[in-house]
Amino acid sequence: MSELRIKLTKDLGLFKYNKKAFIGFIIILFYVIMAIFGRYIVPLSLESNFSDRYLAPSLKHPFGTDYFGIDIFAQIVNGARTVIGLSMTSSFLQ
Repeated sequence: MSELRIKLTKDLGLFKYNKKAFIGFIIILFYVIMAIFGRYIVPLSLESNFSDRYLAPSLKHPFGTDYFGIDIFAQIVNGARTVIGLSMTSSFLQ
């Protein structure tokens, strides 16, 4: 158990010296947290609303809307779980 602790401490200590690795770790951590809790915070409604097609980014729709009037930000947040699942599956199968 102590060997594992030493290795983990050594690996995490690299973040102190490599700022790019630390920033990348924070981005991945944010994406994983978004994948876990995002669907509860940003619900996805797949109802078409053609009057809201191709809206520009705003406070209501941070990334705008698509052809069907669906919020693109909500699609990204709710799709994060699937993307992480597929990427983890493919990394384990390699």
